[in-house]
Amino acid sequence: MEKLETREGERATNKFPSPNELRAPDGAEGWRDMYPRFYLFSKELGEYEESKFWFLDNIHNPFPVPPFDIIWLEAWQLGLNQMTTRILMIPQAKGIDHRIQNGYFYVSPTVADWSDNVVDKRAKEFKARSSYYYQNWERLYSIWYENMQRVINDAKNLEVRLPDYVDISLDYLSNKSLSPAHILHVNFRHLIDLAFEAEAQRHFEFANLAYASLLAFMDFMKEKFPEIKDSTIVKMVQGIDTLMLRPDEELRKLAKLACELGLAERFASASSWDNLTEKLKKDEPGRSWLQSCSNAEYPWFYVHSGPTPNREYFYFKSWMEDHSFPLLTLKTYVSKLEKKENIDRDLPGLLAERERIRQEYRDLLPERDVEAYDSLLKLSESTYRYAEDHVFIVSNWFRTVFYLKINEFAKLLADAGFISEVDDLYYFHYLEVDEMLKALEISWATMNPSATKHDWMQTARKRKAILEHLKVAKPPPALGVPPKVVTDPYMIMLWGITGDKIKEWLRAFETSGSQEGRGTKMLGGFPASSGKIEGVARVILDTDGLRELREGEILVCPITSPNWGPFLPKVRAIVTDNGGIMSHAAIIAREYSVPAVVGTGFATRLIKTGEKISVDGTDGKVYILG
Repeated sequence: MEKLETREGERATNKFPSPNELRAPDGAEGWRDMYPRFYLFSKELGEYEESKFWFLDNIHNPFPVPPFDIIWLEAWQLGLNQMTTRILMIPQAKGIDHRIQNGYFYVSPTVADWSDNVVDKRAKEFKARSSYYYQNWERLYSIWYENMQRVINDAKNLEVRLPDYVDISLDYLSNKSLSPAHILHVNFRHLIDLAFEAEAQRHFEFANLAYASLLAFMDFMKEKFPEIKDSTIVKMVQGIDTLMLRPDEELRKLAKLACELGLAERFASASSWDNLTEKLKKDEPGRSWLQSCSNAEYPWFYVHSGPTPNREYFYFKSWMEDHSFPLLTLKTYVSKLEKKENIDRDLPGLLAERERIRQEYRDLLPERDVEAYDSLLKLSESTYRYAEDHVFIVSNWFRTVFYLKINEFAKLLADAGFISEVDDLYYFHYLEVDEMLKALEISWATMNPSATKHDWMQTARKRKAILEHLKVAKPPPALGVPPKVVTDPYMIMLWGITGDKIKEWLRAFETSGSQEGRGTKMLGGFPASSGKIEGVARVILDTDGLRELREGEILVCPITSPNWGPFLPKVRAIVTDNGGIMSHAAIIAREYSVPAVVGTGFATRLIKTGEKISVDGTDGKVYILG
């Protein structure tokens, strides 16, 4: 539990802007028309909304949200909240509210004010339900994985077509055949339903419990060893075998194969993936490598290369859609191998350190606490893997299949003249796309033009312009009234929102527009991965900036994606603006043994590329040395 202490009467002044105080940037007027009404701040709920604390979810949505991509927000608002409030019945948890303000995504957890009697009843239910999951974790996880395979395959195999000629037998309709227009209509809606099954149910089926088990272990260790550091506790579960690391492992295998086959020079001189492919097609060793790469592509290239853990935006292309990211990584690995450098993750070292720390603390415990220690540690180890597995399976693999299939619908609409290009579809909410498809189906059936074509194209152009104007705006990190106490495990473990962090934001907000942070020499954050390193900073705000990253620099960024793992061997340390000790950036840094401090708040604003900095991943501090 993290407290935000305030003096009597201070609460009224120490607050962030009211949602109703913010105005749209010039050129972005009309942005509210892009989103569902239930995602907007309203006059009807003004008193309720202004009394709450809303923070910007920079981990998942650092940019304004295109209308179609709000599907993922709708899904997780439903999925996470139903697991918390109705299914697991976490005792004092109401749901996390969502709002869009000027295109940016804000969230607000709610602590229930129920009577002790209600909380006690819910606590009993939560204990019974969570215990069932924990006791049957491997079996239930196996069922979960089968369900996700079904969802992915169903989405992948959906038919998207409107033929010019319908080839039928004479008993076409009597055999209960469906017309092409009806199939298109049903398949689009089924694809949307699959997105909600994947993200509103499967994504969060185990997530709350995975975080809760580690939090329970951390609470136990801090009670028994008050001086223990968070960075020490999380080392006790490092060395995980997670699917999120597999894409990088596949690239390392392919790099080794390239060197074994004598292909290193072709990789070094390749200017693009197409250029590399042409070079490799010329002989048997090259063709053999291409076949091995093709075998690895599904599903391991179904990850995106954007700066967020999940594929939150349509324009965060997967490795399958844009091979430039895996090519850059392969060239780096091949170059290292040619210099006889090791490119493997030090898994034996991670495991040895993990076991040493586990045994040291176990030996320090009195005998009466050893059983509880063993039980909590075993549970944390079993559930910890899910924190990254579901990111690959649901939010990379499935979402890539989903976007590729949506692009097929978009191409149909573009070919029919309803939109100018495939990406224009994403400037519409999925319910608007459903309406657009209905207009297309009617035009196809009547063989007559649709009167709505001009409206769709005009709307897409207008919304593109609005989102560009929203992108240049700097949204406040939070809105409304700071809470007195931060208790939500997601806020602390994933987002890194604590009482101290909110006070830092308040100080920065109060000085913004004048000399924000001037003179700051130390930034505090979460000790994500231990170690102390000095080096030169490289500030990177998006994936394109990774091309500028040099060997031995310290990566400073808003947040790192697990898919950036291939670049971590290049860096000496990592510093992020956002994230908690269980954020994906923190987990990946630990698995690659890279010192890291996450959740500093303002590192990318206060640190400049080329500056010398010191990163203390053990205590969670970053020093700007100049």
